[in-house]
Amino acid sequence: MDRSISARRVAGLVGDFDRSPAYAGLADALVLLIGDGRIPAGSRLPSERELTETLAVSRTTVTRAYAAVRDAGYADARQGSGTYTRVPGGAARVHDRALLPQQSDRAAIDLNCAAPFAPPQIATAYADAATRLPAYLGGHGYYPAGLPELQVAIAAMYDARGLPTDPEQVMVTPGALSGVSIVAQALTGRGDRVLLDSPGYPNAAERLRSAGGRLATTEVDPDGWDLEATVARVRQVAPRLAYLIPDFQNPTGLLMMRSGSGTPRRCVAPASPRSSTSRTRCSRSTARRCRGRSRRTRPTRSPSAAPARASGAACAWVGSGHRTTRWSG
Repeated sequence: MDRSISARRVAGLVGDFDRSPAYAGLADALVLLIGDGRIPAGSRLPSERELTETLAVSRTTVTRAYAAVRDAGYADARQGSGTYTRVPGGAARVHDRALLPQQSDRAAIDLNCAAPFAPPQIATAYADAATRLPAYLGGHGYYPAGLPELQVAIAAMYDARGLPTDPEQVMVTPGALSGVSIVAQALTGRGDRVLLDSPGYPNAAERLRSAGGRLATTEVDPDGWDLEATVARVRQVAPRLAYLIPDFQNPTGLLMMRSGSGTPRRCVAPASPRSSTSRTRCSRSTARRCRGRSRRTRPTRSPSAAPARASGAACAWVGSGHRTTRWSG
């Protein structure tokens, strides 16, 4: 049975779309909504007349927007029936063979990976990035520390949050585990103690263990961190490296700044220099949160803390009592 979506619902979803020109802004908004599933594939869009009246735009604006959506492959016009949404290549999700060995079971709910769907802005970001691709095609294409433009942008983000950062201190990696591997190889040796949250990110723990670290844990309760106990644990274990996730902790989703103890997370940092502990702060979701409207406190800062970036998925600040580590993951 065909599904339809009302003009009022479409108007609510497109919101205050770009109106310069209006037809292009409306088309871009519709493509994004269809692509990320907020307007399901196979849905009948409202008639041009209905959407014109609801959006208070000209009929030409809606007609040209629908035409642009069809040209982009996100809609089909059916004679005498209307305009129906579609997704180029089909609506089936693409699965990885390692995470879902039985490819035939595509209707399964995937619980293998604790990762969210892509945010709505990702399609536009990729499209914008593609327009800049020709500038990089004339060279070898290898940027081991990341694109210089991206390093500058990441450094500026940390500057804005109160942590002075030079682009040379930023290294972009393919993913969080690559960043953790760099940290492990640079700051730990076989037999060194490493302190982690428990429960925590299991792949990071395995990588640090594989690098030869002897793992010790500090507990994260359902209500948050007992920061006094965490500080005492740092002093007791005297780890070579402490790997903590104070922002949207994995798997609890907790924020250390809002933990049950009510104590600021800054109290954890002073214990580290006294125990010669390098601090690695994993903040996978911080960048996405900072782009929203929620206010955040500034990150913990000490004279020896240098920022490090682990791709778009995770980042680390790496420092010790007497030196600055000028690389990042």
